[in-house]
Amino acid sequence: MKKSGNGKIVDKSLLKLFAPNTRIIMNVMTYDIDNNGSIKNLEYSKSSKIYFTKKNINLIVSEGNKEVVNRNIELRNIPQEDKIAVYPYEIEQYYNPDKYYSYRKAVILIDGKESNSENIELPYLAKKIEVKLAQDKDYWNKVTVEYPSELKKDNKEYLIKQGTTFSSFVKENDIKEITSKDAKYEFSGFYLDDKEIVSSQVLGNNIKIQAKYNTKVVLDNGSSKKEVTLLTGQKLSEIDTKFFSKEKYHVESYSIYNASDNSKIKDVKDLSEEKVDNSIIIKANYKENVNTLKIRQDDYNKRFGKVDESIRDKDIEWPETKKIGELLSELRKKIKPSTGYEVLFRSNKKVINDDEYINSETIIEIYFKKVESEWVNVKFVGRGIDKFLSDGQDVLVGSRIDSMANLPTATGVTDQEFLGWQANGDYLIAGENSEKIRVSKNKLLQTNELGAVVTEKGKDIEFNAVYRKLFNVEFENTFAGNINFSKDSSNILRVDEFNSIGDATKNNKILVVPRSGYSLSHFIANKTVKVNMDKGTREIFAGQKIQENDLYNVVPTSDLKITPVYKLSVVPSSLEEMIENNKIKTVDDALDIKFESTENIRKILGPLYYLR
Repeated sequence: MKKSGNGKIVDKSLLKLFAPNTRIIMNVMTYDIDNNGSIKNLEYSKSSKIYFTKKNINLIVSEGNKEVVNRNIELRNIPQEDKIAVYPYEIEQYYNPDKYYSYRKAVILIDGKESNSENIELPYLAKKIEVKLAQDKDYWNKVTVEYPSELKKDNKEYLIKQGTTFSSFVKENDIKEITSKDAKYEFSGFYLDDKEIVSSQVLGNNIKIQAKYNTKVVLDNGSSKKEVTLLTGQKLSEIDTKFFSKEKYHVESYSIYNASDNSKIKDVKDLSEEKVDNSIIIKANYKENVNTLKIRQDDYNKRFGKVDESIRDKDIEWPETKKIGELLSELRKKIKPSTGYEVLFRSNKKVINDDEYINSETIIEIYFKKVESEWVNVKFVGRGIDKFLSDGQDVLVGSRIDSMANLPTATGVTDQEFLGWQANGDYLIAGENSEKIRVSKNKLLQTNELGAVVTEKGKDIEFNAVYRKLFNVEFENTFAGNINFSKDSSNILRVDEFNSIGDATKNNKILVVPRSGYSLSHFIANKTVKVNMDKGTREIFAGQKIQENDLYNVVPTSDLKITPVYKLSVVPSSLEEMIENNKIKTVDDALDIKFESTENIRKILGPLYYLR
C-alpha cells in the first residue's frame, strides 16, 4: 500500500494477537532497500486509533456470602476511549433472584472497587465485575447476637430471611458458643426474652439474642467470702442477702468490682435492680445501727429527785455497738436523787444494766428508787385507827417521824380510856441540844410526844394504842329468877380495868327479879375474884358464896360469869301448892330438879323428900 488502501492480514501468528480483551494500534512504516539490501529512508506514519477486540470479563453474583453466579461473560458494547459501558441485562440475564434479593440497589464492584450501580462503566482492562445483590428489607429480619461485656467483641448484627428457624440461623451464619479464657464463665445457651431458644423457634424482626453464661459472683461481707453462680442478665436480687447480715450493723451500700482486674465498677444502695453481666465481686459497706432513746420521767416519781433541764424529755441517737452504760454515766451527772433514793434507768419497768446494748427504739425512764436500807416503816395500830396509819409509813433513817410521817390525831375507840402508845421495841427520842435519848418499849408515849421519836437503821417501829381494858361480867339467868340492868336489857355488864362492879353500876343499877316464892341468897363466880376491902383485898374462890355487898366490890381482871343463887322464901302448905308453884308434874320430876345452890337438897325439898 502506497498511501492508502485495504489489505488482509493472513499471517496466523499475527491473527492470534486478535484475541478478546486486546487493544490494537496500527501504523504504516515506509522504507527503501538499496543495492546492498539495506533499508534506507525508514519512516513511520502516525499511529492509528486504538481498536479493541470483544470484551470478556469474570462475572460474580452473590447473595450475602453465597455466590450464585461465577462465570466469564462477553460484553456487547464497543469500548470507547479505553472504557466500555455495561447494560444491566448483560449482568442480570444469568441469575433471577427470589423475593429476598434484588438487583435494585445492588453493590457493583469492579476489580474490588465499588462502582455506580445505575450507570455501569468499566475499564477495558478490568478483570472482574462483582454484583452483591441487595436484600429486600420487607422480607428480612434484623437479628442481633449479644455476649457479656467480657466477650462483647463477638457481638454482631445479622439480617435473616423471614421464617428462618434458630437452627437454620446458627447453621447459615456459623454461630458458635464463645468460650471464656477463665473459669468465671460457663456457656449456658442462647436466650430470647429471658427464655432459652429452641432449635425450631422461628426468629422475628429486631430481636436481640443473648448468649448467656453461668457467671461467678463473689460475695464479700468483710469477714468471709462466698461464691455463687448467676446467669447473665439475672438480677442480683436473686442473691441471698442474709450472707451480708451483721449484728448491730446494716448495709449502707454495696461496692461492685470487676472480678478480672478488681477494678471498681460502682456503688449501689440496692442490689435488686442490678443485673449480672461480667463476673463481679460484691462487697458490703456497713454502718452501725442507731436507735432513738427517749429519756422520760413518771409524773409521780419525779418528785423524788431533780433532773437537769438539758436531758428532760430528750431524744438521743445511740448506736447498737456501744454499751448503754456510757450514756447512763453521762446522764447520772445531771440527775440528783433525794436523800434515801437512788437513780435507776428502766425500760418497761425493767432496770437497764450498764453492760446492756439497746437494739431498738426505747423509752428510758429515769426512776428514783427508794433505798430500802435507808428507810424504816412506822405504824400506828389500834381499834378505829385510820388504815393509812396502821399500814405504815416510810421514814428516812435518823429522822424524826414527824418530819416525814403523818401522826395520829385521834386515839381510835372512844368507849375506853386511852392510856398511850406502846412501841414494839426500844427506841430513840430527840432531846434538847440535838441529843438522842433511848426509851424503853414499855413506856407509854402520849400522842403529842410521838413526833420526837427518831428512827434507827434496820428498825421498823410499830406503836400500838393502849386502852384501859373492858371486861364482860355476865349475870346468868336461872329458873328461879333473872338479873337485869336499869339502862340495858342485856344481862352483860362491861367493867373498866381497875374498876369494881359497883363503879360500873353507878348509873346502871342491877335489878334482881326472883320468881314467886324465891328470894336472892348470894352469888357465885366461875373463877376466883378479888374483892376490895377497907384494908387491901381478899379473894373469893370459884363456887364460893359472894354476898351482895361483896359483889359490888369485886374488881374483874378478866371476863367473868356470875350466877345468882335463890332460896325459898315461904314453905308450901301442901304438896299440890308445891307442885303448882314449881311446875312439878311428878315426884320423879321433883327429884331431878337441879338447883343453882349449895343448899342441901333435903332442906330445899322439905317434906316432899320424905314423900318420895
